[in-house]
Amino acid sequence: YTTNGQTLRNIPEITQELRKELKLPYKYSDGIQTTFQALLYADDTALHELNEENMEILLWTIEKVSSAFGLKLNQKKCAHLSVNWSRPIHFTDGNKVPRALTADYLGSLLQHQADPRNEILKRLAKAAYGRNKLNKFWRKSSLNRRRKLLIYESLIASKLTYALETVPFPEGWWERLDAEYYKGARQILNIDTTYGHMQKNQERTNSNEEV
Repeated sequence: YTTNGQTLRNIPEITQELRKELKLPYKYSDGIQTTFQALLYADDTALHELNEENMEILLWTIEKVSSAFGLKLNQKKCAHLSVNWSRPIHFTDGNKVPRALTADYLGSLLQHQADPRNEILKRLAKAAYGRNKLNKFWRKSSLNRRRKLLIYESLIASKLTYALETVPFPEGWWERLDAEYYKGARQILNIDTTYGHMQKNQERTNSNEEV
């Protein structure tokens, strides 16, 4: 949103307009709607609908109510992700909402077919990059291992796990996440991988579970 200096906390006016336009039994309490069609978080908004007509009503209602508070949508930053829709969605001024295959929302990557693998791959790449950047720090720092692990949890592990309780994981992908997490832990603890033990003809005693 762009604003004229005003800020909003809750906008029950949007819910009231939607009750009228969609003829749905909307209820509003402490910012939570019982019918899930819109996520309003600070100045980031995500709309969800199974019907193109209702999606436009949702969008137009937000535009209408926002304008009363001096707010307006930045059309260039909006994105239309659809699974089976062929008809475009329009703003109230007639401009089309730009179509996209992916969009960032609250730091997460949304995909038009609700496939979480791109989001997981992005997190794995970020964690690996951060872990490798800190490798010299792990080796040279005088901090004890406990402190290093706390830093690792704060800076790297959080990138892997933030809000993942809402993501439906494909089979085998939790293992990939675990493997990346334990790579960092092994670097800090200076522990070989099980493959490293095999290369040295040693017994595989340092599995992820044991680490």
